[in-house]
Amino acid sequence: FLAARMREQPRGGDAATIAGIEFRWCPAGSFQMGSPADEPHRRGDEAQVSVTISRGFWIGRTEVTQGQWRRLVGAWPDQAPTARFGLGDDFPMYWVNYAEAETFCARLTDNAGRAGTLPNGMRVQLPTEAQWEYACRAGTTTAFAFGPTLDRSQANLALEPHKPGTEPPLSNRGVAVARYRANAWDICDMHGNVFEW
Repeated sequence: FLAARMREQPRGGDAATIAGIEFRWCPAGSFQMGSPADEPHRRGDEAQVSVTISRGFWIGRTEVTQGQWRRLVGAWPDQAPTARFGLGDDFPMYWVNYAEAETFCARLTDNAGRAGTLPNGMRVQLPTEAQWEYACRAGTTTAFAFGPTLDRSQANLALEPHKPGTEPPLSNRGVAVARYRANAWDICDMHGNVFEW
């Protein structure tokens, strides 16, 4: 929907800003969703299926931040972010349920529509599970967007067990968004940090 402002045919990772929030383009395409049976740490509900994304879509470059939440929604949900789990305008929003996440999307849609940065009839919504995994993979076929394994230099995650000589895990605490390298479509924090909406 914003392709005309960038170029006629956007490419994976092209940028757009909607009401002050950065988005990245995910082009139409096909991929194998899930994990092969021999992948380490695979859960039983991750059988591979072929998925086709028939239309490209925009996805937020980072998790929604606490600053963006306050600007668009105002009040915290039932449980406010705390310093113990990560607090600050550049930290991801957490402890948000589905309905509250939809409220954020509706407010962003309304604000962007009034500002003229979102054409009539278009809306911001939560990605489907397939869209999320497609955006996370960004054209890769490995277990993670950065290859077959993942470590603390690539994402905020707790490594278990802790190995001597490595930095201790940051378990149970978010970090500021975009602290780690983005994937091939310039989308950040798809692995680790906090659970996604």
